[in-house]
Amino acid sequence: MRGPSGSGSLLELVLVVVVALGIALVVQAFIVKPYRIPSGSMEPTLAVGERVIVNRIGNRFAGPGVGDIVVFHPPHGADVNECGNPGQGPFYEGPQSHTPCARPTAARSEQNFIKRVVGLPGDRIAVRDGHVVRNGSEQREAFIRPCGGGPDCNLGTMTVPPDHYFMMGDNRGASDDSRYWGPIPRAWIIGDAFVSYWPPKHVGLLPPHHPRRAIQVRGMSATVIPPRKRRARPPARKLFAFDRSLGVRFVAGADEAGRGCLAGPLVAAAVLFDYERLRPADVRALAALNDSKQQTEVRREELYPLIVRLAANVAVVSRCAPGIDQRGLHVTNLAALRDALARVACDGCICLSDGFRVGDLGHEQRAVVGGDATSAAIAAASVIAKVTRDRYMRRADALHPGWEFAGHVGYATPEHRAAIERLGVSPLHRLSFQSIAYQQLAL
Repeated sequence: MRGPSGSGSLLELVLVVVVALGIALVVQAFIVKPYRIPSGSMEPTLAVGERVIVNRIGNRFAGPGVGDIVVFHPPHGADVNECGNPGQGPFYEGPQSHTPCARPTAARSEQNFIKRVVGLPGDRIAVRDGHVVRNGSEQREAFIRPCGGGPDCNLGTMTVPPDHYFMMGDNRGASDDSRYWGPIPRAWIIGDAFVSYWPPKHVGLLPPHHPRRAIQVRGMSATVIPPRKRRARPPARKLFAFDRSLGVRFVAGADEAGRGCLAGPLVAAAVLFDYERLRPADVRALAALNDSKQQTEVRREELYPLIVRLAANVAVVSRCAPGIDQRGLHVTNLAALRDALARVACDGCICLSDGFRVGDLGHEQRAVVGGDATSAAIAAASVIAKVTRDRYMRRADALHPGWEFAGHVGYATPEHRAAIERLGVSPLHRLSFQSIAYQQLAL
């Protein structure tokens, strides 16, 4: 008997490959799909670069529950924290400042975000010190990373519209989420992430699929158990690895401090690292480098001189309250970040900014979502900006006694609001914010 011909075997192989590819495409399109975590907004639950599997079919039959981690399309404009209701949002400069965004923009973005569901249709949602208050009850959220202060850590109550879901990242102080651009329509949800498969030491089910890590499942309460224990390692390692992965010698990063404050300047800083001159010993010296909001004041003060000494260049730009009132917060913020980057940028460098592009610089530029928890250059800039601004506000406390600037450094804390009610506003206050703290005053 004659065996099968070579051409017949080749045809069978081609058919097998085609069928396998077809099955894989169908599985990814309709059943499950891998997803890479792009930023630090879900830390400590999910780390940058971690890979998860997303269940695409479950959302076709039932909406997600509180505690589900989902991948979805955010509203158009989410990269600049644009709210569909022009009278709301944490950084809206109007009468309802520091309130959550109740309605997203009408158009859907083609980006993919991953966040945790914290509010269902009809829920009344507020945020208190970074913790969700759902229907009047503060949620037990042992898995989150503390907020670190700021207007987005304390937001007023809103009701989630029908067929919408309120999303927040676990890294409450470094997550752009529904607080800024509003609840998400169910139709924009791609699916829920149910398992982590990379790196190997993080393999496992994600909440609420893992019974020991669930907070609530379809409205039924469960015991809160902290996330998986991971071997402690210097946070800066992954930040420097990200910068080096860009493949260039010079990486510049910019970040700001004081964007959401009621009083004081907005301070932007930029840091340039030369990765051909940065030695392993230098990286070890900066091992504690991380988003400044995750650092204590003492640790930031320790890092400040190290960054100044080891960086190739550092620049700081400040914008005063009257300038913010005149030009608007968002425009002022972008201009300050752009100015700071322009002062440190050099030929062949890549300029990184936290969250959104800052305009033409004449150099390659990239916006990094959650950049201060992703890039060493941005994290270093966040430390420089925060320390510089806090030092200024402590000095301002002596010049403007009574407002206690040394304690809250201008943020809308209860003590600060009480001081405004008692004393009125100082020359350092931003009147364009029109916060609820000002409403009882005839300004």
